[in-house]
Amino acid sequence: MGKNTAELLKLSQRYGKDEKELLKENPSLVNLYAFSDQRESLLEWYFMKSGAKLLQVGADSGALTGLFLRKGLTVTVLDRDETDLEFVRTRWNAGRQGSGKLCTVCGDLNGLPEESRFDYIFFDGTLEGKADVQAAKKRLQDGGKLIVAADNPYGVRYWAGAGKRDNAIAERKLEKLLNGEEDGTVYHYYPEPERLLPNFIYSEDRLPERGELSRIITAYDYPKYTVINVAERYEKVIEDGLFPQFADAFLFIWSRKQ
Repeated sequence: MGKNTAELLKLSQRYGKDEKELLKENPSLVNLYAFSDQRESLLEWYFMKSGAKLLQVGADSGALTGLFLRKGLTVTVLDRDETDLEFVRTRWNAGRQGSGKLCTVCGDLNGLPEESRFDYIFFDGTLEGKADVQAAKKRLQDGGKLIVAADNPYGVRYWAGAGKRDNAIAERKLEKLLNGEEDGTVYHYYPEPERLLPNFIYSEDRLPERGELSRIITAYDYPKYTVINVAERYEKVIEDGLFPQFADAFLFIWSRKQ
């Protein structure tokens, strides 16, 4: 988050819980991604056992931290930037945590104590490669879940000219990365029309049908003029059975085979 943190902190302190008013009076893409409650749609539907431990890798303005706290989780937010962590602590103070518990750690996965174990480890656009996966798996409890959300560099929105994001990764490469040398089970989900503001979460068992995606195009970060007909491209991808390869984003949940 970096250079935007100071301004986001000021806004959070000024508006407190009234984030709808914050967005109404301070419209910008940065603020929308940080404060919109639509961010929580990514995992609001996913069952997590109350009292379980979750490691969130990357502060990400605390966009989903509040959701995890309301689910009753013990949440550890890990980030290399102490300023970003301070913002998360300020945003989700004791009066807004629900039944969950929040702690923050400045550093990276390899800096965590060896005995640290979590039921869920969550990367939201922050998975950087094989080393992260290996370090995360070492810190999963038995039966734990590794949850990875990532953008697809071959997604339709990118072909339309939307800005590229860090750590984007193709579907097959992500699945191979998660399994690595240890065979596991990977459940495939697809947030649409984009990872940060999803309207729908499709799955490998329920892919989009014709007409669905062409009606919900979110063009917040599209260029003024797109280089393709986005609705037409969605229809063609779905018709040809290629949606998983050209989905705009992925939400993959990995667990060890029992």
